[in-house]
Amino acid sequence: MASSVQQVRENVATMPEKEKAAVDEVLREAKSYLVTNNINNDQITAMAVGTIRSAHSRQMRYYKSKNWTGNFMVRIPELINGGDRAVVVHKGSKGAVIYGLQPNATRPLGWLLPWSKPDMPNQPNKVYAEGGPLERILNKDWNEVEQKLDMSGDYCHHWDKESGAMVTAGIQDDSEKVALVGSTISYTGGEGFLTPN
Repeated sequence: MASSVQQVRENVATMPEKEKAAVDEVLREAKSYLVTNNINNDQITAMAVGTIRSAHSRQMRYYKSKNWTGNFMVRIPELINGGDRAVVVHKGSKGAVIYGLQPNATRPLGWLLPWSKPDMPNQPNKVYAEGGPLERILNKDWNEVEQKLDMSGDYCHHWDKESGAMVTAGIQDDSEKVALVGSTISYTGGEGFLTPN
């Protein structure tokens, strides 16, 4: 079966305004978490503070994560209620999370969000994102995901034509050692998949 995935990696200048505004909002939420939790930028190695926002009405759950470099500093939130957000904090920092809709649908959806904040100055931050049928996302080869991440930029927009799963993500420096990651997750409906409420 041929893949019906349509993927575009764009820089901020060419990203559609609606998606850019959504990513900018979740980046501000990540910054707020950093300030509220009094995380000191001067005493740490590379770190990413990521906000994942659900832009639909159904509850999502955490399925899996990956640490290429470093580890998660706080427990990954198990659930994200519809319209709500979750924050992940990763020290290292090259990691990924997979969230998906609760498995109460015939064909649930999943979303993958990997990022990279190098510990070395002047190395570019990277973010990659992908959505689609949950089974396909859960069966992704982590080596392949890392290769796609390494080829990506600081913004990514992905829409899966078959399922309607959509994700937009961005990463930006807060300081030399800390990056903010923001992602919005949604879906537009797809044949055989959940449709929005």
